[in-house]
Amino acid sequence: EDTATFGTPEIKRGLFPMMIMANIFRTVPRRKGLELILLGERISAAEAVHIGLINRAVPADELDQATFDLASRLAAQSPEAMQLGLTAFYEQSDMDFAAALPFLSEKLMQCLSSDDAREGLMSFMEKREPNWPSQA
Repeated sequence: EDTATFGTPEIKRGLFPMMIMANIFRTVPRRKGLELILLGERISAAEAVHIGLINRAVPADELDQATFDLASRLAAQSPEAMQLGLTAFYEQSDMDFAAALPFLSEKLMQCLSSDDAREGLMSFMEKREPNWPSQA
């Protein structure tokens, strides 16, 4: 957080950040994204969080621990649900709303019929941590 900066400096070299535009304009508000790519100026980690470019910023000396903590939290989730959910997330991203709803309904049914979903629901009812079958 204290040293990290973000920017698209291509414009300062007579180039334009063509490829990064696909990501920037799916992440940050349009006007802020245009400001970033037209000026080529760097922004702080705090500003990157504020505009939604990144989720969080931590001091440099806490980065390894924060990364480990996030990885641990992700690894504790159902691998089966994570895989199905991420695949569905990316597939529905390019769909219009009317097409996305039935697609996601189908994916929900797939998810609900999984071994991990059964274990997750049982562990909830039994007030215990789940033991994901897909991790075994």
